[in-house]
Amino acid sequence: MSVLETMKPSSLWRRAVLTRAAASSLVVVANMEAEDDWNAGRPGLPAIAGGRRGDIVRRMDELGVWLAAEQDVVVVSKEPDPAFVRYLRDRGLFEGKLIWLAPDKRVASLLSDSDLARRVDSGAALLPMGNTKAIEALGAALSLPVAAPAVALSARVNAKTYSQELCNRLEVPRPKSFSSHSLGELRARLTDIFRDVSKVCVKESLGVSGRGIVTLDSPAAGDRLLRMLSKQHGEDDLIDFVVEEWIENALDLNYQLLVDETGEVKVLGLRSSEVIRGVHQGHRYPVRPEATHLEGLAKHGRSIAAALNDEGYFGVVGLDALSTPEGQLYPCLEINARLNMSTFQNRIIDEHVPQNGAAQFFFVRPPATAPDDFSWYEKRLRTVLLRRGDERGVIVMAHATVASQGGDRRLYLATVGRDHKDAQMLRDLVAELLEIS
Repeated sequence: MSVLETMKPSSLWRRAVLTRAAASSLVVVANMEAEDDWNAGRPGLPAIAGGRRGDIVRRMDELGVWLAAEQDVVVVSKEPDPAFVRYLRDRGLFEGKLIWLAPDKRVASLLSDSDLARRVDSGAALLPMGNTKAIEALGAALSLPVAAPAVALSARVNAKTYSQELCNRLEVPRPKSFSSHSLGELRARLTDIFRDVSKVCVKESLGVSGRGIVTLDSPAAGDRLLRMLSKQHGEDDLIDFVVEEWIENALDLNYQLLVDETGEVKVLGLRSSEVIRGVHQGHRYPVRPEATHLEGLAKHGRSIAAALNDEGYFGVVGLDALSTPEGQLYPCLEINARLNMSTFQNRIIDEHVPQNGAAQFFFVRPPATAPDDFSWYEKRLRTVLLRRGDERGVIVMAHATVASQGGDRRLYLATVGRDHKDAQMLRDLVAELLEIS
């Protein structure tokens, strides 16, 4: 076992959450829109400013079933397809309680759902994807502690400017980068960085998953961006960005750390990330970087988590890292002060991936002719769907996203195999069975 592997990370994480909150069970609200809430009203890049991820993100709260044990409650924004719930239960994948809201409700609407208070255990803690004002209000209304750091601290730690400045202070290796807090400072930083590199990216401080990032391949492209921003902002207006050297053909990595109830930092695991044009597509487990990289990730990850703990942060923190083709390791590009997509995968790794096995986590976009009904997908995948105790197979992690409004339909899946070749073979078979070109 490497320095970045922990036995049963989901059990370790769950025990720490319950101990810190002095709770016996969890009410899971996987509010994937948390970062949108943190970013609300902040100036952004012209191409995407004001853009929100909408229905697809709210429907991703169905992934919350992978955080829940038998005694827990999972709150989702859309009524799950009964066939999907039956699939999870019949195959021994989910034993908790599901509660859903009236159509089109969001987390804030839970405050007016008087039935919810009667359906949750008074000894529970409220577990969000990320803490927001609406979550804190919900916790107060239900008289439940919120198992997450305070809103202001979560939002501040999640900012890319915070990551850049903290890594500089801790001397954590990073691509050449600068923080800027005004249009005038952004102008100066672009001038500085283009003296040394030929391609850069500009990131909104609270941008998420490929949104809030532009790449610039010349000083002229930087000038065009500045002209667009100057139409909306003065030189001294508060506007937070990170300007960073663009690294080509790097291996994207994600690792999770846990700051537990004692302040001790534990490593929950390492995955490689599938990223296309800055947008997260999935993960692969395990990943085997060279030993010196593992040591570097563990060393710098623990120093970052310890610094966060000094500020009062606790719980799961996710770090995005890069390994370049030349062998350079950058242990922290940004900090995710919330649960991560990796967090939802931990229980699958704990309970369903055999020793020396592998898993791939991903989504597919069904063909336009495919219906929303889960029974259609279950019928097509029936020969490969994993049942508890199987050593290989396919797991459907979330189905509500298939019915997303706005054209971005997704089915979230995992393949569990004897090794990555086997997991990839199952992944290819999924595409074939669902007629995805």
